[in-house]
Amino acid sequence: EGSCRAEITRLELVLSQARTSGKAVGSAPESSAARLHHQPTVQSVEQAAREADKTVETALVLARKLEAEGLDAECAAMLKKAEPPVGSQ
Repeated sequence: EGSCRAEITRLELVLSQARTSGKAVGSAPESSAARLHHQPTVQSVEQAAREADKTVETALVLARKLEAEGLDAECAAMLKKAEPPVGSQ
């Protein structure tokens, strides 16, 4: 109990630090342009970063609701899905 609260706090900090440094957090699905081996543009990279941030934010909102309801295991599972890949920070 309470481990989810700590994980929410940690993920919020990661998101905040990434925004401060201008780095993306998380990952977005591969675009059709990427699957067609097109080079990413500045705009496509920025859009992917925004989508990844939104995914993490959405997971945090859901995790907070689960944690508030005492569903720690479900909360932890939600946060695991939103966890940025190692090396992306």
